[in-house]
Amino acid sequence: MDTNALPALAPRTVGQKDELRLEGRDKGGWHQNWFAFARSEEVGPEQVIGRDVLGGRILAWRTKAGKLVVCSPWCQHLGADLSVGKVAGETILCAFHHWEYGPDGCGLRNYFGDELPKTARLRIFPSVERFGLIWFFNGEKPLFDPPGFGRFREQDVLFETYESPAFPQPTWVLLTNSHDYQHLRILHDMKLTAGPSNLKLGDHVCEHDASFEMNGMPMDLHVTVAGTNTITLAGSLGPEGPWMLNMYTGLPRPNGMTTGYSISAAPLPTGADDEMRAQAMSFIAMGKAWTTSLFEDDAPVMATLSFHDAHFLEVDRELKMFLDWVRRYPKADLV
Repeated sequence: MDTNALPALAPRTVGQKDELRLEGRDKGGWHQNWFAFARSEEVGPEQVIGRDVLGGRILAWRTKAGKLVVCSPWCQHLGADLSVGKVAGETILCAFHHWEYGPDGCGLRNYFGDELPKTARLRIFPSVERFGLIWFFNGEKPLFDPPGFGRFREQDVLFETYESPAFPQPTWVLLTNSHDYQHLRILHDMKLTAGPSNLKLGDHVCEHDASFEMNGMPMDLHVTVAGTNTITLAGSLGPEGPWMLNMYTGLPRPNGMTTGYSISAAPLPTGADDEMRAQAMSFIAMGKAWTTSLFEDDAPVMATLSFHDAHFLEVDRELKMFLDWVRRYPKADLV
């Protein structure tokens, strides 16, 4: 990395701690990220679930034909929670007075067949299903593609999706690992041997390369931070080694908690035989074990952390860049 091209470190004061609580209804909303809301299997045909997220509540339901809808949960009549209603065919019915809504969020009719006002609409969130998860975007339109593994498409990998521990921290605090090389060395015993290099800070996605040594094993990593809640680690075990792919994504929940999902994956070519599948499964197991160990290392710190960035050292240069990037990140108050 060309350190001469990086911004100078500016001093910060302890009094700026509260400024770092960047998200909330009184702070312009929540970051415009792709958020993993639930497992796809939790919402079958004609099923509905509601969850408290991003300082509000969101609903996911699926029509009888299989169409997924992620939307605001409050009936436009008297504000009943549609998650206690039911899905009937291709519409969702409010339990209170059977106001009926279509997959586009438009109110259709009530129990007696009365036509509903055109303003009786639910807010529909952009959504997608990927890696066995339901993702929604906190914005009118997605600002970037849903998280993935770069050139390794979903259909080109074998993967396992599992829940990650909950922590009382904002999602972006959990992602400071991505640019905190002191932390990686001290807490996770990841010795940086090359990089970080090829640093790209886009408007909504940032990437870089870095090489590490862990327990005597070399690993070349391509690190991608998508939004302020999702990190992907595409790791090659040595110059000619196999690929180990891992992703973590967090979801803001009530009381300042972040829950999340992790995905461990390995490439699996079309037409792979049983031996190749077994090898891919072994790399998935390795990735899951590594991810679990990272969370275990972090748990005591993240459970008690009162995050602020009052003082920086020269060694914190990349970390400061990341935090400044988070401060500029766009927000929306839609939930």
